[in-house]
Amino acid sequence: PTTTPVSTTTTPSTTTTPDTTTQKPTVKPSCQPIESALCRTFGFTEAFFPNAYGDLNELAANRTYYEFAEPLVASGCSKDIAFFICALLFPPCTTENEVRMPCRSICDEANLHCEARLFPQDCTHLSSEDEETCLNAPTKKQCGSSEFMCINTNRCVPRSAVCDQFNDCLDWSDERNCTCRELVDVKCAMGMCIPSFYRCDGVQHCPDQSDEENCTGCLKGSFTCDDGTCIPPEWVCDGDKDCEDMEDEAWCEKCKPGMFMCELYFNCIP
Repeated sequence: PTTTPVSTTTTPSTTTTPDTTTQKPTVKPSCQPIESALCRTFGFTEAFFPNAYGDLNELAANRTYYEFAEPLVASGCSKDIAFFICALLFPPCTTENEVRMPCRSICDEANLHCEARLFPQDCTHLSSEDEETCLNAPTKKQCGSSEFMCINTNRCVPRSAVCDQFNDCLDWSDERNCTCRELVDVKCAMGMCIPSFYRCDGVQHCPDQSDEENCTGCLKGSFTCDDGTCIPPEWVCDGDKDCEDMEDEAWCEKCKPGMFMCELYFNCIP
């Protein structure tokens, strides 16, 4: 599960961001409240839209994040990559009603260390060299001895949250370099572990979306509807119509009295 918004298809080694070199917002910026949990760790509660990518509101900015930016943040390719992405997607409102850009050094660092995943960013337009007004990442919190310091967000989480298959840090740093359980977990292309039943379930769980790539047919143990839809075995004979033609409920009296229907292969045994 993740705590932040929407998705599309990318590959781990070729993640790109939209080309902003020619995009110039023509709509007058307006200040809007935002709910992005990731960016709120940096103190962002309101943002100017359109942003640098032309997104007109938070919903559109979230879509851009999941389509292009989440694999970058999850990789931790530069120490301030999450802040850089937040500053571009959710530029914080100012009392002067002017859009402030991230500092040039942050943009240069992203280009230098994230080139394998990041479309080259035009730092002339996407950052500022004015050290007095540009956006810089806040000082990192000091975490307690029983806490894990998230690497790319300004957040501390309990050490028990590390490798628990949940993106507690919001930058995936608590789920990097974990050991997946054999036959129980699936390893994302970027190395994170997710429960095996998340593989090819039609929902993105890996930050690189690799859990939804190369999906053909249903997983072993799943029930295949006549139209090819895959459903979990526990949905068969549960009284609900899960297949379009209701074949998951059509043969529930198959087993004779005294026989037991196996969930894995739906065969009857004494």
